[in-house]
Amino acid sequence: NDGKLVATASYDRTVRLWCAESGAQLRIFRGHTRWVNSVLFSHASTQLLTASTDETARVWDVASGDELLCLRGHTSRVFSASFSSDNQLIATGSKDNTVRLWDAQTGIKLRTLNGHTNWVMSVCFSTDNTRLASGSYDKNVRLWDLRHLRQGRLV
Repeated sequence: NDGKLVATASYDRTVRLWCAESGAQLRIFRGHTRWVNSVLFSHASTQLLTASTDETARVWDVASGDELLCLRGHTSRVFSASFSSDNQLIATGSKDNTVRLWDAQTGIKLRTLNGHTNWVMSVCFSTDNTRLASGSYDKNVRLWDLRHLRQGRLV
């Protein structure tokens, strides 16, 4: 978004879009039923990805404010969500100790990645989309090989 927009996640269950220069609020995104833990722009800055304690992650259209996808499947709070660099995949990390991979166009769950023994607080794709890193309260970072979807090795 060339630094002109800022998005914030909030305890009040909303995501807000702001003008970075003026500080003016441009839009409020509503739909989560509990507080929102994280928000991230897509690489083209046309979408927002949010993670919430309502056990969902959601994809929003920046221009219209419309909810495009609601990703359901975690059994506890979702702390982190990330787009792959080609915007084809979404990863989510949850209090249910799992990482989930989703099709970013359809919202279909592709895979549940098990291996952490505590809450997954962070997920991040490598720039070439071949690996996914997940960080957990179990004091481990796992690297998942997405080319073969093998068990994440400990780092």
